[in-house]
Amino acid sequence: MLAFTGVKPGMKVLEVGAGAGYSAELLARSVGPQGKVYAHNSPEAIERFIKTRFDERAAKPVMGNVVKRISSFEDPVPGDARNLDS
Repeated sequence: MLAFTGVKPGMKVLEVGAGAGYSAELLARSVGPQGKVYAHNSPEAIERFIKTRFDERAAKPVMGNVVKRISSFEDPVPGDARNLDS
């Protein structure tokens, strides 16, 4: 997946439907401390499936560059997310 998306250190990326954060963690490791990962989930997904699993993973130090976003799938991009690379 990472080779396909071409994610590199320093990039700003958005993951729509981040689930429990497995891929968000891989992306965070790939973009490194200078990069940023916006991890989107819908409120319904959090309530029905994810519960606290994303927050538990987000407590890892490597997830320090991950921004959690909870919104509908119709509006996944945070207002402060400008110039996304992927």
